Amino acid sequence: MNADVVVNLQNLVDGKDEVKESLVGPETWQQWFQTWLKILSFYLPAANGYEVSLRLTDDLEIKALNNQYRQQDKPTDVLAFAALEVDVPQGSVFLEEPLYLGDIVISVDTASRQAEEHHNSLTIELAWLAAHGLLHLLGWDHPDDESLISMLSQQQDLLHGIGLVKPNLEDSEFANLKSRRLAWHVAPNLLMSFKYAWQGVSYAFETQRNFRIHLVIGSVAILLGLLLQVTVVEMALVGLTIALVLVLELLNTALESLVDLIAQQTYHPLAKIAKDCAAGAVLISAITALFVAGLVFGSRLISMFD
Repeated sequence: MNADVVVNLQNLVDGKDEVKESLVGPETWQQWFQTWLKILSFYLPAANGYEVSLRLTDDLEIKALNNQYRQQDKPTDVLAFAALEVDVPQGSVFLEEPLYLGDIVISVDTASRQAEEHHNSLTIELAWLAAHGLLHLLGWDHPDDESLISMLSQQQDLLHGIGLVKPNLEDSEFANLKSRRLAWHVAPNLLMSFKYAWQGVSYAFETQRNFRIHLVIGSVAILLGLLLQVTVVEMALVGLTIALVLVLELLNTALESLVDLIAQQTYHPLAKIAKDCAAGAVLISAITALFVAGLVFGSRLISMFD
């Protein structure tokens, strides 16, 4: 991606002199966003150029924006307002004007406090927040821990791309997030959707004994069907019942995780009912699969021993 990037910088900070001196200049922002969009070219629509508005402001203004657009009456560190919320304009590659990606608003007041708390420089904190805002403009989000881990990891890559390192990132909060292996994620594109779906299957395989048992039995059933040379229709029927068991086992795992999240490791009779019913669905599907396998393979196996 060699398209130009236009960064419209609005610096509204009237704080302390030392804060002003630590702020990043327009040329540096331009270079950073140029590098970042090259790294993120996979997520970009085709265009001859791109435009981003970056507004450095204070807690007072970002609090008003946060209240207006997110109904949260408090300051925050960064807000992002994406211009490409639904569809990319068709034929955008032929537009003479740069494709507008959206607005990023950063509170320098909050960034300064966070830089002190995390023992970072203000430059690194501003770059970190700007990278976070850019990812939001390109469709990234973090409604859960797993998606937040993915987004933070991508921010690390963006900072490395411009020669910066955010220290202490592996400390408590991020380390705790990385230790919690959740299976759901909001995907920014179709390829990532397949990736996250596979992560869900991998999670069930790694953590759920019954899922592994069903998978092994299903594999044996398919191999047995090939050895016994069952018909295509019979093999399809066996395959469907195996898939049904595995799908219900995945749903059971998802429901159990959701119940645990809500119940917070406390006993509740309704939580027990939810888990028991989900497990019962898996049990019924497994019995059905065995019944179908018995019908398909039974007569052939008996004839082999006659």
